[in-house]
Amino acid sequence: MTLAKRNRESDLEAFLVAETRRLGGEAIKQTGVAGIPDRLVLGPRGQVAWVELKRKGGAVSMLQLHMIKRLRALGHTAEIVDSKEGVRAVLRRMSWDNDDSPPFNPADWDDDDSDFSLRRG
Repeated sequence: MTLAKRNRESDLEAFLVAETRRLGGEAIKQTGVAGIPDRLVLGPRGQVAWVELKRKGGAVSMLQLHMIKRLRALGHTAEIVDSKEGVRAVLRRMSWDNDDSPPFNPADWDDDDSDFSLRRG
């Protein structure tokens, strides 16, 4: 296997998604806005982190850097990650290690939607 094949951004992104889901969260793919980080990671107790993934040695564009700085200025967590260790560090900072709640399971949802009303106008 060549270095290029072992060092792809898509592999790192797949690892982030798998690890986030294993821990009970979601890593939502972001598209449609230039410069926005690749994934929005939803963690325990309402924690959210924007994650820009780069292959090892990959460069962040000026637009991406501007967006990350803007997100941070607004009080968001926004990270640039280029390794599995970096992914693990972001997830650790989101406090999964201290979360006693079980992983999310859609089967546990109550199907009673009586608390919600839909209006058509």
